[in-house]
Amino acid sequence: MGIALLIVCLGYLILAAIIFFITKKLVKSKIIVVLVALVLILYPFRRVIFYQTLFYFYDRTPLQEIHQTVESPGSVYWEDNVWPGFDEYGRNWMVKNYLDGVHLKVLALNGDDGKIYLYRATAEDFVESNKMRPAVQKAKEQYDQAFADAGNRLTKEVVTYQLPYLDMLTKFQKQRKEETVPIFKQPEIYSSRQGLPPMHFRVDFNLLPKTLVINNDYDMLHADRISIFDAKSNQEIAYSQRYMAHAGYLSKFSGEQPAYDFKLGDIQVYELDDKLLFEYARVRDKLEVTKNKLDRDFYQLLQ
Repeated sequence: MGIALLIVCLGYLILAAIIFFITKKLVKSKIIVVLVALVLILYPFRRVIFYQTLFYFYDRTPLQEIHQTVESPGSVYWEDNVWPGFDEYGRNWMVKNYLDGVHLKVLALNGDDGKIYLYRATAEDFVESNKMRPAVQKAKEQYDQAFADAGNRLTKEVVTYQLPYLDMLTKFQKQRKEETVPIFKQPEIYSSRQGLPPMHFRVDFNLLPKTLVINNDYDMLHADRISIFDAKSNQEIAYSQRYMAHAGYLSKFSGEQPAYDFKLGDIQVYELDDKLLFEYARVRDKLEVTKNKLDRDFYQLLQ
């Protein structure tokens, strides 16, 4: 892909040189020659200039405001109208990561099939994994201490603490997953949000209205807004807007082929609800998200 991009760039330079040479030979006006040269120089950067100018305009108003954070949301309805809706994998992920039966007992999500899926959990649903948590936490603390004592290096002595921790962590994750399965398999299904039971908070994720450049039919600039409401008072307690330019032609020659190249605002839109409603999940998941790093460190040591 890098070679293809290099060929395109070299091809443009050659073409630009030919155009400039012909213009200089045929046109007597120095002003026109200078303008042609300026256009040829700026043309490869036209997207940067255009979108940075737009972003300067959009950035003059706040892209994000947070008026309140929530320690235990209790019940949340999350409505995604951009993708739109949560598919089965997305709903499973949300239930597994946020519905702990303590901070969040009810979670409703609009599905990609037009239905609304509501899931309930109590602390009793996670009795077995919660019994395992103190031992896993202790093993983690012992590993962290050994790692720090070794100068933040993974030595063979540190591995003697790491391996038991990995084993306990794996069993904990497996148990947690098993406890989530029956919750996910027994949703309450609603045809519209009006039929939902009272919820404490609501998350709305919507596209911004169409304009000449935003969310139009020419795939110029994608723009959306996530809003979080206190559903009881219908007051917006936070919002975040983002703008993302659909990737240009040259991006096709990159290895990753991104969908968007120039971006403004929270790139990961879900950072807002993580920060505002689900901070408890990040704290809880410190045990659950470290396994990949531990595995990677261990295999590096073996090599």
